[in-house]
Amino acid sequence: MRFVITTFVKSVSRKQQKLSETAAAVYVITGDEIRRSGAGSIPEALRMAPGLQVAQIDANKWAVSARGFSGRSSNKMLVLIDGRSVYNLLYYGVYWDQNDVLLEDVDRIEVIRGPGATMWGANAVNGVINIITKSSKETQGALISSSAGNLERPSAAFRVGGRAGERLTYRTYTKYTKRGNMATSGGADAHDGWNSLRGGGRVDWEINGRDSFTAQGDVYRGTANESAYDTFPLVGISPAAPAQVRTSGGFGMARWNRIVSERSTLAVQAFVDRQKRREWLGGADLITADVEFQHRLSFANRHDLMWGGGYRHSLSRAEIVPGSRFRLDPLRRNDHLFSVFVQDEITLVPDQLLLTIGSKFQHNSYTGLEIQPSLRVAYLPSPQQALWAAVSRAVRTPSRAESDLYVEYPLPGGPTGAVGRLTGDPNNRSEAVVSYEAGYRNQPWKHVSVDLAGFYSLYTHLIGTEALAPEFQFVPVRRLVVPSLFRGGDSARTWGAEIAATLSPIPKWKLNANYTWMNLRYINRRSRVAGPDFANSAPRAQVQLRSGLDLSRRLNWDSAVYYVSALGGAGVPSYIRLDTRLGWRLSEQLELSVVGQNLLDSRHLEFVPEDYVLASQIRRAFLVRLLWIF
Repeated sequence: MRFVITTFVKSVSRKQQKLSETAAAVYVITGDEIRRSGAGSIPEALRMAPGLQVAQIDANKWAVSARGFSGRSSNKMLVLIDGRSVYNLLYYGVYWDQNDVLLEDVDRIEVIRGPGATMWGANAVNGVINIITKSSKETQGALISSSAGNLERPSAAFRVGGRAGERLTYRTYTKYTKRGNMATSGGADAHDGWNSLRGGGRVDWEINGRDSFTAQGDVYRGTANESAYDTFPLVGISPAAPAQVRTSGGFGMARWNRIVSERSTLAVQAFVDRQKRREWLGGADLITADVEFQHRLSFANRHDLMWGGGYRHSLSRAEIVPGSRFRLDPLRRNDHLFSVFVQDEITLVPDQLLLTIGSKFQHNSYTGLEIQPSLRVAYLPSPQQALWAAVSRAVRTPSRAESDLYVEYPLPGGPTGAVGRLTGDPNNRSEAVVSYEAGYRNQPWKHVSVDLAGFYSLYTHLIGTEALAPEFQFVPVRRLVVPSLFRGGDSARTWGAEIAATLSPIPKWKLNANYTWMNLRYINRRSRVAGPDFANSAPRAQVQLRSGLDLSRRLNWDSAVYYVSALGGAGVPSYIRLDTRLGWRLSEQLELSVVGQNLLDSRHLEFVPEDYVLASQIRRAFLVRLLWIF
């Protein structure tokens, strides 16, 4: 077990810098920590990050957020894979089952809590998760990973890496995942199992001493089950019914880096991404093409300037399923996004005081021009200590659903033929936050570190579901219509504190502990007929304790205890979760591990039913995993 004294991150300022000098709340989950945790997916691995609220909704859905507003959509958290956004603009969130990354290829996950919009743009309101995969140079040879358990059905992955000459390396992989059902409140199968087959590859070419090129891509296809309320947006009127989701898609991405000089670097990145999803209420096909560049220039021995720009085109096509009451109008839509950013890190006092100021300027098809500035300062009284503070503005642009949705549904108990109607509002403004943050880091001894962060955030123009006055309709038939629409106008504030500590009492034993407390209050709120209650969607307190112990050169034991407080008023009680893993390295190439999850309960609820999906009880799980690298 190795205690990492110096950690580097690149997601805060799009450049590699010491975490100790970063004026932001950042945590890094390493690839080794992911392997030793026994996690089988990215959301499971994200439980390790302090300040993140991670809850499993059913076997294939997750709520992952930071600093409140958690939900299946978690629309204020931007998720990147190698700098490529996987935020679904049609749905306003992330489909985790469509981003089932091969965990053995993950180098690290950088988690930023708080706004990251100056560098990454809209939707990086409460944080940024950047999943960074390994270079193909680091994945030479072959790898076979297989696992099976009471919930994890036989699943496997195969990867092979090689080289062509001295400067070009590559890898290719395929992965099959299959998960069984979670439980209903009565203990029966919840009809939410899923499976996914995906494959892809990556090429890294060191062209010369100054230029490098990377190309990578994936394709995938999967099926997920769920229990859905076909009476949405009215839920609970009748039992949820079994439904199925079919997913497919893929992406291709290329990146070119050039070292212009000792003080100047240039990077250009482009990707094309396609996400297809078909559910009982309708289908959607989203194709995104994106290109961006960035230039870093250091000058005058005090300025480290980063600037760049980009363009994104999104084509979304909706499919009407026979018998469904849902539709998007228009069915086909083209959206455009233009962006420019600039950020300057100014050294006010060498090795002691840093000031970072910058802004993102974006023009989108929904709300026009958006400006997202930030100001950050870091004071380094010693090499082991850092004090920092920041003020930032970030926005979340409306999704297509919030702009173009049209759905009618029968009203039970009302007059014959009475219907409710939920529509989007194309005049919605972007949701906005102004966030104030401060933090302190210290490593008083070689094997002890402490990280504290506090925040206060003000949100405006939050989009909710507003009920309008009922009206009679006479054409084509006489009936009562009770309308509602997605409309901005809510405002709220959040505040809280996050504490994380790392201790290595002996070289072979590492302990991580963290505590998170936060509160959310609405300042102004309109009447709601549907949608999540964000004030009750995130726990007020979370406590985590993780232990990693090398019992011998070949045997290691890792455990984690999580306490999550109740979701007040939402019917989700507090719970304590215990996960453990025992790993045995049979040889230098072969490792066998036994994993137990949720060991304290046979099953428990972690989140509320959201949108039209019934939440499941998360079951106790056991699995055996075999990893062979040769």
